[in-house]
Amino acid sequence: MLAVPSAPIDANKFVAYVQERRKKRILFKGEFLMINRSVDHNKCKCDVATTMMERNAYPDTLPYDYNRVILPRIDNDDNSHYINASYVNSWLREKAYVVTQSVRTKPMNSEFWRMVWELGSNCIVMLTKVFDFMRVMCLQYWPITRFQFRDIEVETIDTKTYAHFVIRTFKLTRTTASGKETRTIKHFHFTEWELDSFPYVTAFIELRRRVRQYMEKNMVDAPLIVHCSNGGGRSGAFLALDANLELMKKTGQLDVYEYAKTLVNSRPHLIDSVDQYVFIYDALAEAVLCNVQPIQMHQLKDRSSMYKAKKNRELLDQQESHENKAITHGWT
Repeated sequence: MLAVPSAPIDANKFVAYVQERRKKRILFKGEFLMINRSVDHNKCKCDVATTMMERNAYPDTLPYDYNRVILPRIDNDDNSHYINASYVNSWLREKAYVVTQSVRTKPMNSEFWRMVWELGSNCIVMLTKVFDFMRVMCLQYWPITRFQFRDIEVETIDTKTYAHFVIRTFKLTRTTASGKETRTIKHFHFTEWELDSFPYVTAFIELRRRVRQYMEKNMVDAPLIVHCSNGGGRSGAFLALDANLELMKKTGQLDVYEYAKTLVNSRPHLIDSVDQYVFIYDALAEAVLCNVQPIQMHQLKDRSSMYKAKKNRELLDQQESHENKAITHGWT
């Protein structure tokens, strides 16, 4: 227990730190145990959620009272303020994320889109398949073309399919007393995370890069909405990756252990197992080691032409040698 990190780790030492810890898996287990012991049970209560069980798709993962998302009451329904969703801080911002459960019923469809609208969010990350091993994990809560969810019309205006994820663009329209208001929402659907497994680390990092790229170009004062099936471990892994890479960008350091303590005190099951905790370390180490950025088409042509000059050819050889070491680096 004395071996848990006592301070953030410099990015230039992080990969070596993870390599050393993988040789002694008990150190990861020790961190995981200490993280779970950090839960403040006086603060982390689910008194409201336990009275709303018909509104919880996964009754074992309930939002804590102190940081749950509260919606405006509608239709004289005293329970319409409730949705199974939790605010979570990042290292750099309070309420940076909202973690919620998957949509499992038609009434939840409308509640989900009402939450998106009320929060003012312009980005959704979905980390579960619709079907997984013949089980419905999440309803397709977006329309193929256009659909009305109570007073919010959702229109799918663009869909781009990639190897490991699908990026959709939605237009939301809401009619109020003052007229119509429209908003654009980006939906990043990671399609390669199956039950009881872990995805390709590089694909997971690339998803996060695209999400962050969109958010930086389209900044709003609203949280990023993230969901898997139960709003637990997969969502927690994404938050840990994003928050720590943002911290590294700002300070040159990462702090997986302390942020994991933030997660478990924000919502149950965000750090769900030792294996998931190790996966977070591996994903961050991969991101730090490779720091892969896509090459634009015009840059690819320029890079190929570097072989024509001896000086440039030597620089390119050095660069490719570094990339090859990163590619062949084994996490065993």
